[in-house]
Amino acid sequence: MNQPLNTHGNADTSRQSPRSIPAGAEFKAGAIVNNTYEILDYLGRGAMGFVYRARHLILSKEYALKILGIDQVNETAWRRFQNEAQAIAKMNHPNVVGIHNFGLHLSQSNVDGATLAKAKSLRAVKKILWSDALRPSPFLKLLARSPNLVALKLPRSHLTPEDFQAISQMPNLKSLEISQNKLSTDALKSLSRLSHLTELNVQECGLKLEAVPVLKRFHSLRDLKILSKGTLIV
Repeated sequence: MNQPLNTHGNADTSRQSPRSIPAGAEFKAGAIVNNTYEILDYLGRGAMGFVYRARHLILSKEYALKILGIDQVNETAWRRFQNEAQAIAKMNHPNVVGIHNFGLHLSQSNVDGATLAKAKSLRAVKKILWSDALRPSPFLKLLARSPNLVALKLPRSHLTPEDFQAISQMPNLKSLEISQNKLSTDALKSLSRLSHLTELNVQECGLKLEAVPVLKRFHSLRDLKILSKGTLIV
């Protein structure tokens, strides 16, 4: 029987034996964090740290506790960690897991469920508008071969070469906005594989004149937004 979704991308652990702790994870089951939380289980890891299922010692309530990995203890990672917490704190929606506390860790509601990789419902998604506060990479890999996705908007999303490769594999994508992302000529070449693409927005992507011939490979394009600040793109 399928398990429910967990917004942290992990299977329901409340009724399972504790998972093995991977290298780099600092805490094991039973550890006490900041004299406030008892670690119950390891859930998984993200781009910057590890996520644990933890119980508040006084409130006796379970939370998902995200803690920076040992290899991420630096000023840049800490600033990103703060930005993530502030972005979540600004959101108020039934489908967004709220934040409860932030310090040397980030505390959120723990939602039982299955991994996003097992969420077949993602294949039914047709249109996505991404928030610039969150990194889309894990979701792009899952959506790469989705047959129903036709529109994707990813402005200011810090896309990586791997992200562009994932986008290029979306078989029926018709509309793509990736404005204000750094777009290399090689990345543009990979996107030219999108045979059904009719709308493309690459404004403020830093493209150079050498990219102009590549644009001729987009045979289905009808709407191209390409002018950017101080850069010749037409």
